[in-house]
Amino acid sequence: MDVAATVSERYPGLDPGPLPTLSESVEADLHHLETERLKRDLAAMVAMDATIARSIASNMMTGVASAETTAGAIKLQSWWRQRVAQAKLATLMLEKFEADEARQRLREQRLVEDTLQLLDRLALQNHLANEAYLTKCRRNHQNRVAYSIQCLYRRHSAKKRPTTAATTILPSSYDATLFRPESS
Repeated sequence: MDVAATVSERYPGLDPGPLPTLSESVEADLHHLETERLKRDLAAMVAMDATIARSIASNMMTGVASAETTAGAIKLQSWWRQRVAQAKLATLMLEKFEADEARQRLREQRLVEDTLQLLDRLALQNHLANEAYLTKCRRNHQNRVAYSIQCLYRRHSAKKRPTTAATTILPSSYDATLFRPESS
């Protein structure tokens, strides 16, 4: 099958003449790309210094560009691209630094919150331990008071009870050890 016939069948209205080769296409576009690059360079140079850009542009338009002018333009482009890259790098590094700082602040805030929670728990445990100790002290105090009252009541009731003859005659075991009748 012929390529021209296939093209005319698929795309009616297209000239099926000889198709350009890749090298012809590149040669045609190369001049256009070179012109566009020169325009961009000139616009960048105008942004930096208009008088230098005018002198370089006039030399380019006349076609008389010395090696020194070309080297200067290349150096200027290199310097400009370096500055743009440095500014972009500085911006990226600043964004990364700010993101790292934000993460660090969040981490520190979480640590502070965790520490505050631990301190609250410790204070609560301390409070509960103190309350338990005070409750124990109150209970012991109440027991001592109750014991004292019981002892006083027993003594008082013992004094009020009438004594019987049997209790006065029979000595207690404690009294028997102390009292011994004289033997002959």
